[in-house]
Amino acid sequence: MTDLSLPTWEYDAFISYTRFDERVSGLVGASIGQIEDEFRAITGRPVRLFFDVVDVPVSAHWQERIHRALRGSATLIVFQTPSYLTSEWCGREFDAFCALEQGRRREHRLEPDESLVFPVILTPADNLLDSEVDAKRRLAELASRQAIDLSGATAGGDAFRTAVRRLVSDLVAVLRRLSRPDEPFDQGSQPSGPRQEVLTPVVATSFGMDETKLISDLVAAQRVTIVGLATARLPHCLERALTIRQSTRGASAAFWEHIDFVFLAEEVLLYVNDDLTGESPSGAHALKERVRLAGQTKRELTSLLLRTGKPGRWTLYSYRYMLPFAGVLYEFPDGRRTVQLTLPRVGGNAEEYLCVELLSRVDHAFESAFRDVVANSREEHEVVLVGAPRASDGTFVCRSVRFRRSVLTPGRNLSDWLPAIIGVTWRNSESGPEPLLQVNTPTSSTRELGRVSHVSGYINQRDLPPHGPSSGVGPTADYELPLDAALAALRRELREDFGLTTLPSLAELSATLPFYYPDKENLYFWMFAQELPESHAFAESSRMFGWTVEELVEIRRCQVFANALLVLDTAMRPAQQARAAALLRLNLLAHGEFEAASLAVPPIDSISHSRLAALARTRLAEAGAYRYAAGVELLVTGLAGLQYRVFFSHLLPLYARLGVPGSAELSAEIHQDERRSDAVAELDRAYRDGRLMTSLPIEV
Repeated sequence: MTDLSLPTWEYDAFISYTRFDERVSGLVGASIGQIEDEFRAITGRPVRLFFDVVDVPVSAHWQERIHRALRGSATLIVFQTPSYLTSEWCGREFDAFCALEQGRRREHRLEPDESLVFPVILTPADNLLDSEVDAKRRLAELASRQAIDLSGATAGGDAFRTAVRRLVSDLVAVLRRLSRPDEPFDQGSQPSGPRQEVLTPVVATSFGMDETKLISDLVAAQRVTIVGLATARLPHCLERALTIRQSTRGASAAFWEHIDFVFLAEEVLLYVNDDLTGESPSGAHALKERVRLAGQTKRELTSLLLRTGKPGRWTLYSYRYMLPFAGVLYEFPDGRRTVQLTLPRVGGNAEEYLCVELLSRVDHAFESAFRDVVANSREEHEVVLVGAPRASDGTFVCRSVRFRRSVLTPGRNLSDWLPAIIGVTWRNSESGPEPLLQVNTPTSSTRELGRVSHVSGYINQRDLPPHGPSSGVGPTADYELPLDAALAALRRELREDFGLTTLPSLAELSATLPFYYPDKENLYFWMFAQELPESHAFAESSRMFGWTVEELVEIRRCQVFANALLVLDTAMRPAQQARAAALLRLNLLAHGEFEAASLAVPPIDSISHSRLAALARTRLAEAGAYRYAAGVELLVTGLAGLQYRVFFSHLLPLYARLGVPGSAELSAEIHQDERRSDAVAELDRAYRDGRLMTSLPIEV
């Protein structure tokens, strides 16, 4: 006979129950006492039970104490009642042990009728509500196992003692089976004959994506693979989950070990039959909207991951075939794996999709299926060009390529240049040409949130001519970047971000401009003027707004005063402080803020410091620009990057050439004031001075 005194497990059984039931009947405590007596009488040693007599107050307690006890328990004894089946914590205990049981079945070669879960029915669960889906699932699972029925029994009575004696007898038999010194199981061997089916004990179904559960699972998971769920709400759920993880684990440990996203490639979206097909009689319109929505989801995800993710821990893929399935694979710290599969309805929307959730099979078939999809996908990350402008003629020489996720990381690379574009977008309105700029939000940008910007972006590898010098993952040799690549980048940004495929006129190259950073790669911009169709309707998530010159000037004025406070409050070396103050003074003069400019003459003494700070705060309190999208108020805090630096020297003259109302008059006003016109010219020279701009730790 196998010696049960050997400590194969820390506990012989885990007692799973609710304290409510124990208060009502007292049968749990009575049963445990009887189990202890019967077990010692049969085996000669005390039974080792995990019996948690203290409520589980927080999830950390569950994860650290309860699951450790579950993993160290050979069996699970469930005291089954309606309240047990509807208890969140008891449900977690039950599901977690069922997952552990699957692995032990394989390891110990248990027969189909050999169960490690022993149901003890205290109260029949005949009146569960229809909404208790998980409770009914667990009830069905328990009903498939041999149960001990104590309903109606009296503690200490003959029927009670007989039932508990049978429970202990079954428990001892299973413990002996687990302790049997069988030969090691070779997981790499393949069984001969027909392939055996491996059952999964926990299955639940629901309609539509349950955001609360999705967020909860994302919070708890260690690794995640998401296939095909390119819903507009996915970025929101991911951000919410990350916020919760940061609040409970700290920012440094909040991000997942790895998270993969696999979406359908754009060329396959033509063959999707979803609710957009039913909404529009035009297949072309449905496809266009489908492509736009998928692109929006990916852009928002990329923006979020670039801002909050850990390099090397996230990847976006596109799948070039029809997906074999759609769903999510979660891998949890305790080793448990959960699969959620989505079954779309033909022509239906996401709320009508059937979602099936189950614990992964012991043979890891689901995990392998997810991995196969990832392996057969192509990584979908922007590959940006890297090089430097020629000092002699301003042309740009490309030397290598990098993933977008690895550029503009502070302190990582200070010598490379990245080529980029700005499209000064405008359209005709009743009052004349109107500048169109977008407010940078977390869904549209990774940096400079709250700033307004014309269309901007990097020139990437896809923008090169089809038979250009670059092939594969990098350039074949140093080469001069053609103007066509910059134009292609502009057209791509307009198509992917705003759905613009037809434009009323060709883009006009206005200038090429450097942008210096003190702690990362510099940017080299091609600035174009691009007219947009008057009738184009922007989606709320990527909406561009019309602005007057007066509004843009006022936005920039507020930005200058905000920068003034930054200059006054930032600790810098005396030489840096003097250069920053001189640049601040030029910006104030350009706006005609002569009183403030007189206080910014370096070195700024304590009296000037106090007066300038008070003046800046007063101006900022009086100002403010807002726009509204989808019922949300967007606060504008300034102009983005290069547009702030070259507003007077390049943007305003371009607006004047386009005929934007008020721009010619403002240009003339500045030209007639020698102090302002000289300041604009000096600002242009200063912002083109690489040594000066890279020496300043802040934007001025």
